Amino acid sequence: MRHITSGLRSLALCVLALALPATQSVASDPKSPLVEGQTAPQFQTKDISGRTINFPEDYKGMVVLLDFWATWCGPCRAELPNVVSAYQKFHGQGFEIVGISLDRPNAGPKLTSFMKENGMSWPQVYDGGYWQAALAQKYGIHSIPRAILVDGDTGTILAEGPAARGSRLAPAIEHAIASKHK
Repeated sequence: MRHITSGLRSLALCVLALALPATQSVASDPKSPLVEGQTAPQFQTKDISGRTINFPEDYKGMVVLLDFWATWCGPCRAELPNVVSAYQKFHGQGFEIVGISLDRPNAGPKLTSFMKENGMSWPQVYDGGYWQAALAQKYGIHSIPRAILVDGDTGTILAEGPAARGSRLAPAIEHAIASKHK
C-alpha cells in the first residue's frame, strides 16, 4: 500500500507540473531566488561516477545547463529528447550539462540504466534525497523538470524555466555560445 501511495504522489506531482501554464516558471515563486541575470549558487559535489564537480569553476569557457529532473517524472521524460539533441548539437562547441536527479533513495542502479538507455553521457548528480536532494534545496527547486542555463565563466544565469526548455532550449544555448565567442 505504501508503494501505491508513493506512486500516486509522484503521479500527482507530474500531473501538477503538466497543468501549470507553459509561461509559468518556478522563478516566479517568491521562495525561488533564481532569475536570469543573477549568479547561480556555487557548489561542490560528486557525480554518480565519484568525480568531484566544482561548479562553476570546472566549467570555465563553457555554457552549462543544470538540469533538475527524475526518472519517475513524465514531463522530465518528455523533455529529454530536447536535452539530448541539444547536447549532441552543442557539446563540441563548449556546452555541457550537469544533471541533478531527484530520484528516490536506492534508485541509483535504475538511474544509471536509464541514462545508458537514453544516451545521457553527461555528469549526473544523485544523492537519493528525492525532493530533499541537497542541490534541489540549495537551488530552491519546487517542481521539475527545471532547467537553468549558466555561463561557466561568471556563474550568471542566462536562461531558466520555460526559456531553457522545449523549443526555446537550442536557441538559448546557441545565443549563449555565440556571445562567448564575440
